Amino acid sequence: MKREIFQNAPLIEMIAEVRWRLTPIASIPNGGIDPFYDILKQSLIKNTSNFGYPVIQEIVPPEIPRELLAGTATTQFRKKAGAWPLFQLGPGLFTVNITENYTGWTGCFREEVSLGIKSLYEAHPAPKMLQITSIKLIAIDAFSAEHGFRNYLEYSEGFLDLGRVLPKNFVNQYAIEDESFEVNSETKFQLKDLKDSIARVNISSGKKNNERALILQTAIESNKKLDTAETVMNWFDEAHLVHRSMFRSFLTEQLKQALDPVEVDNE
Repeated sequence: MKREIFQNAPLIEMIAEVRWRLTPIASIPNGGIDPFYDILKQSLIKNTSNFGYPVIQEIVPPEIPRELLAGTATTQFRKKAGAWPLFQLGPGLFTVNITENYTGWTGCFREEVSLGIKSLYEAHPAPKMLQITSIKLIAIDAFSAEHGFRNYLEYSEGFLDLGRVLPKNFVNQYAIEDESFEVNSETKFQLKDLKDSIARVNISSGKKNNERALILQTAIESNKKLDTAETVMNWFDEAHLVHRSMFRSFLTEQLKQALDPVEVDNE
């Protein structure tokens, strides 16, 4: 069976994220304590040879109190120095991140996400007390000159099917030139095909490799109760299907060709 991938994909990063309930601290707004964090972290470090991410890097100074780091990544796990994908752990937080070497969900990122979630639950000293409060699948794409980008107004109509934020007559009357147009917007809505989940779409002007770019961030999110590694992965699989469909619905035929599609065998 074949699947289509893009050889000139705009992806900067894809992130699978889970957050779980912390013990709140009344004296610290948004602060919290993860009572199992130290044990969980040491257990993951001890088991790195089992799941193949032996390179460990602390990214937060150890002197910072953990109650101030609620929901913040503190430790990274990699297969080798500088390699992607990576796992990140913090009090109440676990993520799996991948960059340009993403070649699809099946046969690439899904396997790493499944490994990370499985390792998280196996390392947790009391997995039944791992109460998921938020789960997200996030993709950040940057469309630059190599994808035909020159300015937002032209690109939002001819390449990405985003439409206009402001009427064309308004822009022609007041804007100096199309190239001066910048955008920063966020839209969110409940999803039809994924129960208790929302989509969040952010569009902004930015840069990629010091070139002007249009940044598209699409996220599927949920606060539903998930109790096991299996139910977490089931949600990620369903979220990926929705996300893939959403992303491709943005692409005009002109942009799709600029992304250089090719069919590959499913592994």
